[in-house]
Amino acid sequence: GFVVDVDGKKISKSSTYSKPMDAGHFVGRHGADIVRLWVSSVNYTDDVPFSEEMFTRLGDTYRRIRNTLRILLGNLHDYQPQEATTGARTLVDRWILDRLQGVLEECRAAYQSYEFHKVYHILNQFCAVDLSSLYIDITKDRMYCDAPSAPRRRATQAAMREIFEVLCRLLPPILPFPAEEACLPLRAHGSLHRPSCPQPPTA
Repeated sequence: GFVVDVDGKKISKSSTYSKPMDAGHFVGRHGADIVRLWVSSVNYTDDVPFSEEMFTRLGDTYRRIRNTLRILLGNLHDYQPQEATTGARTLVDRWILDRLQGVLEECRAAYQSYEFHKVYHILNQFCAVDLSSLYIDITKDRMYCDAPSAPRRRATQAAMREIFEVLCRLLPPILPFPAEEACLPLRAHGSLHRPSCPQPPTA
């Protein structure tokens, strides 16, 4: 398809579109991550919408995903895997891990069919609604008020660690640098981009 403006009109070198069309302009103004996120957010099999307003909205999405990773990482600062117990998982822990498996399966299917825009929308929805608005908010009290080694807190940390690891493995094709940087504190060696995409559990 064509690259079109907010009115659906084709943008080309011969058109009267007055704003810069060089990628370097937008990389310099918004950063390479935002430009890369824009590329992944559009369905390249159809007409591709393009505007300055889109980059502003994508900046909000980028910060939302980055802040979600930051909150998860902050809650894992004293994580002790040997103290985690799945038996202490509450209903909300089991719910978010079930949602995580759904997200993983949907993203794997989208990547395999090169539908990157679906991955963008799935991960944005998961970070904005399932995590930020629900799970992280619901578990805030246990993370900050329970004793550090309380079984319920450790079980939630184990769930957050699993969520964090999966997000850091799903994000690199669309946000490689933020995913790599977020995972550095928890990786002893090697690059995040070397392992294959995580596999959903088999029944």
